[in-house]
Amino acid sequence: MALADFARLPRNLKRLGEIILVFGRHGFGPLIGRLDLREHIPFARRLLTRRVPAGERRLPAEKRLVNAFQALGTTFVKLGQILASRPDLVGESFADEFRQLRDRVQPFDPAIARRTVEEELGAPVDEVFGAFEDAPAGCGSIAQVHRATLKDGTPVMVKIRRPGIEEAILADMALLRFVAHLAEARLPEIRPTQIVEEFDRAIRAELDLTVEASNTARFHREFEKTQGVCAPAVFWQWTTPAVLTIQRIEGVSVGDVAELERRGHDRKRLARTLAECFISQYFRTGTFHADPHPGNILVGDDGTIGIIDFGMIGHLGSDTKTRLTTMLIAAVTEDIDFIAESAWELGGAGEQFDQRQFGRDLTRLYHKYQGMPIGRIDTRRLFSGLTGVARQNDLSLPRDLVLLAKSMVAVSGVTRALDPSCDLLRMSAPKTQDLLKEKLSPSRWAKLTGLNLLSLMHTIKTIPRDIRNIIRKTESGQLQVAFRHRGLEHVVTEFERASNRLAISIYVAALLVASSLMIKADFLCLGDISVPGVLGYALAGILSLWLAWGILRSGRL
Repeated sequence: MALADFARLPRNLKRLGEIILVFGRHGFGPLIGRLDLREHIPFARRLLTRRVPAGERRLPAEKRLVNAFQALGTTFVKLGQILASRPDLVGESFADEFRQLRDRVQPFDPAIARRTVEEELGAPVDEVFGAFEDAPAGCGSIAQVHRATLKDGTPVMVKIRRPGIEEAILADMALLRFVAHLAEARLPEIRPTQIVEEFDRAIRAELDLTVEASNTARFHREFEKTQGVCAPAVFWQWTTPAVLTIQRIEGVSVGDVAELERRGHDRKRLARTLAECFISQYFRTGTFHADPHPGNILVGDDGTIGIIDFGMIGHLGSDTKTRLTTMLIAAVTEDIDFIAESAWELGGAGEQFDQRQFGRDLTRLYHKYQGMPIGRIDTRRLFSGLTGVARQNDLSLPRDLVLLAKSMVAVSGVTRALDPSCDLLRMSAPKTQDLLKEKLSPSRWAKLTGLNLLSLMHTIKTIPRDIRNIIRKTESGQLQVAFRHRGLEHVVTEFERASNRLAISIYVAALLVASSLMIKADFLCLGDISVPGVLGYALAGILSLWLAWGILRSGRL
C-alpha cells in the first residue's frame, strides 16, 4: 500500500486531522499549510485556521512546538527527545527547549503489568519472582519499571512495555513518513526525511527491549575488566521484546555531592574513575553510553560506580575514530582546512553547503578558543559552537558523532562537579595519541594492505563477468537506466488535478449537449418530458456543483 493510500484510511485520516488541528492551535498553521494537505484530508484549511489562544501566541516558536508535541502524545514526545540531541538539525534554541520534554504519563494498572509479564515469560509472576512490587519504581511513555526479587533472592528491576504502545507508535510513524515525503519538496530546509528516518531507527530500538538488554550485557562484560565500575547483569531467561529483567544496582546519584561527602566517598577518585571509564568507551571500544546524566550514574556503599539505562548508546567505527583523532591533531597544528574537509566527509552536506565559508566559520570559532588553557574551555559551549557552524553551513553531522559530543559534555559536567580540577579533554589527549600510533603501526598497515589486495583481486576477477552481463542485457534489450526526478511531485499532483477537472468539464458539456438533443427529439418521453434528457441535465448539474466546490475549496479560481 502506498503511503498516500495508507494516510487516507479512516483511522489515519482522523489522526492526521488531529495532528493538523494541534499544530494549527499552536500557531504553525502557515508552515503546515505549505504541505498542501487538502488533496489528502478534507477540511485541512478549516483545521489550520483555528484561532490560536492569546497566551500561546505570545510564546516563542520553540515553546509552542514543545507544547504541540506534548499535546500529541508519546510519539511526538519521543521525537522531541531525539531532536534535543540534534542541534545541528534543529538549532540550539530548539534543542534546548526539547530537552525540557519529559515523559509525563500515568502508570498503567499493576494487573496489566502482571498479565504482560505472564504472557511474555509464559509463567505466573509468583513462579518467576520471589517478590514483585506492584507500585512502579519509574514510569515512562514506552515502559515502566518494577522492583522485584528472583527466587534465589537476587534483587532485580523489571521493565515492562506498555500494552498497545507499539501499534500506536508505528501507526504514527507511518503518518510521519507520509508527511515527510510531502515536506521534502516543499520544506527542504528542515530535512524532514532525514529526521523521520533517524527517529524511526531510534524508536524501533526503544520499543524492542531486547536491544537495550543486548547493550546492557555488552557493557556489563566490558566493565568487568574495569576496576571500580559496574553495569547490571541481564537475566536473558526472563527477557523478551516486551519485558526486560536486569540486576538491581543500588546507590546514591553521582549528582548528589553533599550525600556523597556525608558517606565519606573520595570525590576526586570518583571523578577520575568515571572520566577514565568514558574515555575508554570513546577511544578504545568505540561504543559509549550516550545519556550519562547523574540519574544514570550511581555510587554504591563500597565506592563502586554503577552505570545504568543503556537505552541510548552510540557507536564510533574505526574510520570515524581515526578521522576524529587526525582532526584533533589538525587543531593543534592549526590546519583548519583539513578539519573542514574532514568534517565535510563525515557529515551530510546539503545543497547550500560552501566548503570555503565553512572553513572561514571554523577558523573564527578556533580563534575564539586559541590560547585558552584546556581546563578553562567550556565543553558545552564549544560543542554548541561546532553544531551551530555545521547548521549555518547546511551540514548535518552523523548522529553518533553528535551523541559523542552530548555524552562528553554530560560526563565533563558530572566530573567537574565532583572535582573541578578534573578535565576530560586533557585526560583524553594521551588516548588519542595511542589510538593514532595504533592506526599507523606497521602491523596494522600490513593487515590493511593484505585485505585491500584481496579485495582488489576479487574485483579484477569479476570484471570480465560484469562486462559480459552488461553486453548480454544490452543485446537483449534488458539494460535499464533509472531516472529519478526530485522536486516535481507538486507539479505532477497539480497536473493530475487539472487533468481531472478538464475531463469532468468535458463530460458535463457532453451531457448538456446530449440531453438537449434528446429533449429536442422527444426521446423516451414520459408525457411531454424526455426522461433521459432530464436525468442528463441533473447529472450535469451535480457534476458542475462538485467541480465548483473542488475549485473553491482549493482557493485557486
